[in-house]
Amino acid sequence: MPAAVGRFAALSLLSSLSFGLFAPAHGGQSPTAPAAPSPLPAEHTELFRAEALPATLPPLQQPQGGQTGSPVVTGDTVVLNGAELQAPWRLEGESGSSQRLFVPTDVLIHRLGAKVSPGPGGRQLVWFGHVVPLEETPSSLEGVPALDITPLVQRFRWRFRPVASRLNLQVPPPQLINVRLWQSAERVRIVLDFLGPAPFRLQDGVLLVEMRSRDLHLREMETLGIPHQWTPGLLRLNTAALGPDRRILTLGRPERLVLDLSYEDFLALRIPGPTKQDVLPPLEQFQLTTRVMALGARKFRLHSVALDVTNPAVTMLPLTSSAGMDGLNPLRALAKGWQADLAINGGYFNRIRKLPLGAIKREGQWLSGPILGRGAIGWRSGERPVFGRLVMQETVTGPGGFFPISHLNSGYVQKGVARYTHRWGSHYLPLTQGETGILVQGNRVVRHFASFQLDGGVALAPESWLLVARYGATLPLRLGDYVELDQRLTPGVFGRQPHVLGAGPLLLQGGRIVLNVGLERFSSQFQRQKAPRSVVAWGQGQLWLLTVQGLGNSGPDLKETAQLVQRLGMEDALNLDGGSSTTLVFRGVTAVRGRGVDSRVHNGLGVMVRQPPGENGS
Repeated sequence: MPAAVGRFAALSLLSSLSFGLFAPAHGGQSPTAPAAPSPLPAEHTELFRAEALPATLPPLQQPQGGQTGSPVVTGDTVVLNGAELQAPWRLEGESGSSQRLFVPTDVLIHRLGAKVSPGPGGRQLVWFGHVVPLEETPSSLEGVPALDITPLVQRFRWRFRPVASRLNLQVPPPQLINVRLWQSAERVRIVLDFLGPAPFRLQDGVLLVEMRSRDLHLREMETLGIPHQWTPGLLRLNTAALGPDRRILTLGRPERLVLDLSYEDFLALRIPGPTKQDVLPPLEQFQLTTRVMALGARKFRLHSVALDVTNPAVTMLPLTSSAGMDGLNPLRALAKGWQADLAINGGYFNRIRKLPLGAIKREGQWLSGPILGRGAIGWRSGERPVFGRLVMQETVTGPGGFFPISHLNSGYVQKGVARYTHRWGSHYLPLTQGETGILVQGNRVVRHFASFQLDGGVALAPESWLLVARYGATLPLRLGDYVELDQRLTPGVFGRQPHVLGAGPLLLQGGRIVLNVGLERFSSQFQRQKAPRSVVAWGQGQLWLLTVQGLGNSGPDLKETAQLVQRLGMEDALNLDGGSSTTLVFRGVTAVRGRGVDSRVHNGLGVMVRQPPGENGS
């Protein structure tokens, strides 16, 4: 065997390891994308239609009898877009319609991403919806399977030039014109639209696409959460972690490259596994897992992370904005601000006012008090968390007696007297009309505020607190009065927890479903609502952060959510804010978006993994 042929045979053997990825998916016919597992809007169905068979090009005119003596040039090296391949080639005839250029079939398959399949009149090439008849190589090409590529040269304006034993072949990369991400119930498809076919190949677990692109399309890939590397003329997508059912399709009208993945593989693409450079080895113990569970005919996708909270490297904190209780942020931004490696959205909030509606306590300080006796979780480092329906009762006692406080640092307003501290923010601004106020400092009343005086805002300094009367409530205190504040929590175990996060309703306690929306003052409509859910739970000796989304449906209702987490073996479970707020961030990547959008939330539950002091190997 000639040396050049032997080298190419070795190359072909190595390349064949990935051939199955590019093999025709439907009996050698023009590839079609699979039908979507669930209905899509009309404007989205075009990707999933079977491709109409494109018009074929007739084969080039064969040499006439008088042309049998036409010149023949051969060589052993093909230089394709600058990449040197040890591959034989053969050029027959003068320039013109009778010229034929033969290159090995594997060059077309493994360097361009083309498929070669049987056709009505013989072998044909299928590439981005184009079907081109190809002529087999003469036996004189040293037995290497090859095809005449002159139809491709003419159709796509390729350029070639033989130089000694080398064939310089230029396949112009097309312009990327659009980036799309389609998601059905089970699959995710990354779609790249081009102005022409794009050479692509799979190499060492990386999908390489030769193309031209504008910055806006690269930014769009970042916005859609598609991790990539870009050098001028070449796009890289790391596919090494993808499962065997991933497919790469080429479609036409317009020319499209489609990376078709399972939902789990899409997460693997976006969230790479730990590397040797990770500075947080304990994080490797925590894995994001997905599973599908059914309740009757309804199916749901669950994402979960189990945490060993006794691990001294693990710290769990409520996440809020550093600017105070006013404002909403993407959960990913909150996690980044607190350097959290893992985060799930937290409790409820008023989306219009951007204020909290539930308990938030961090490092012993109440940022926002509980409301309506709703479910909450409390914890301290290294211990099992507590779950329950939390009630806070505050009373202020002065010279004339005592009166109750309705809420502490809360966006939930009703008739009565509320209390605000500097944990609320640097200033308090009225939430209702006609409010009056009293400022207490050092347990003495130091100032009264009429309604018009509150309108400009009141500074909240440490060691002071503001009492606000709403809807006609009175403040029976005078300047200089000495006051005492009493605070009680039910159940009392929450008072010993430095961290608390409230939401509701409570789903499980002691392994039993304890769902009671009326007791926690949720509406009956909320109980029936079907939506994505976020849950924090305890089970199997670990703390679990979970999200639940519907497969072909809007998501579970609260009863279904309780049944699902109970089936997972959870003992205690608390429902968090859900719907579009449902978000899970893992290793800096937003792994779950409840309704497919980056919704802003008020607060979250974050997990920080840090090497404990004295365990750095020094």
